[in-house]
Amino acid sequence: MTPLPIALRAALPIGAALLLIGAYAYGRSDGRRLAEGPAIAAIERVKAAALATADAARTKTAAAHAADLARARAAEQRAAIINQEVSNDYQARLADARARYDRLLADAAARPAASGGAGAGLPGLPGAAGRPDAAATQDRLPPADALTATEQALQLDALIRWVEAQIAAAKADGR
Repeated sequence: MTPLPIALRAALPIGAALLLIGAYAYGRSDGRRLAEGPAIAAIERVKAAALATADAARTKTAAAHAADLARARAAEQRAAIINQEVSNDYQARLADARARYDRLLADAAARPAASGGAGAGLPGLPGAAGRPDAAATQDRLPPADALTATEQALQLDALIRWVEAQIAAAKADGR
């Protein structure tokens, strides 16, 4: 194979570049001719349809977002109402239990001590022994422990009612 002359080797890249420039120029002028034809009108219709679809999607998304926010606000308001109602009821019941506790303490302090010198909360002396006695037991909690147990029972009851109300509200919301 014979080597190409140096001038021809230098002309090949220049010729290729000129060929590419010519093809580019032809494509540009060909595109201008298409702009005047129906193909560009079809492209414009497709573009307009795509823009309309995107606008409709944005509108629907915004409406769904607004509806979600409204539902969330309504759920928060219902939860706040439930919280307030349960809390108010719990506080009222707790105040009532503490008032009863105070009345019981006042009544116990006003009563004279039981026979045999027994103090409050202690069993009195038994009557005459007709048979062997069982061990003396206390059948109730001391008043302070009874108040604590009552407060805890009221707290658990309020928690149960709160959970039930929240579940009912969630079902009403469709969650």
